[in-house]
Amino acid sequence: MLAPVATTRPFTTSVDEITESEWNDLLTRFADASIYQTWAYGAVSWGERNLSHLVLKDSGQVIAMAQLRIARIPILRRGAAYLRWGPLWRRQDHSVDLQNLRLITDCLVQEYVQKRKLLLRVLPNVFSEDEYGLAAKKILLAAGLVSSKATKPYR
Repeated sequence: MLAPVATTRPFTTSVDEITESEWNDLLTRFADASIYQTWAYGAVSWGERNLSHLVLKDSGQVIAMAQLRIARIPILRRGAAYLRWGPLWRRQDHSVDLQNLRLITDCLVQEYVQKRKLLLRVLPNVFSEDEYGLAAKKILLAAGLVSSKATKPYR
């Protein structure tokens, strides 16, 4: 299902509509890709049925994407969506656009927090020393996500 993103440009999102081979092909196009965002890692680590894939497109071209682990508490119908070392938003063939990170972060909140009523935990693929680290932190905070004092920064 394609849904419009709140902006004046023709952005669309798709959730859980991509195949493993399509995901693997797209993954190679991102400079911020890591093993944690590979379909194989997610399937082996968490089980394929516990994965969710969100893809953000601008005029039909993929500009950002994220693989999340979904953990549910069956009786309470609650749970969490875990995004490790994502989202992917830095295309290798384009200049870095922080707007892509803003847009996919908003899409993640809309899909997993507002629509599915899940707790969203994000561990982005940036470091505080990284040139995008501070900007990423600001974008995540602006989207309503908060830093956990209990979690030590990854070094």
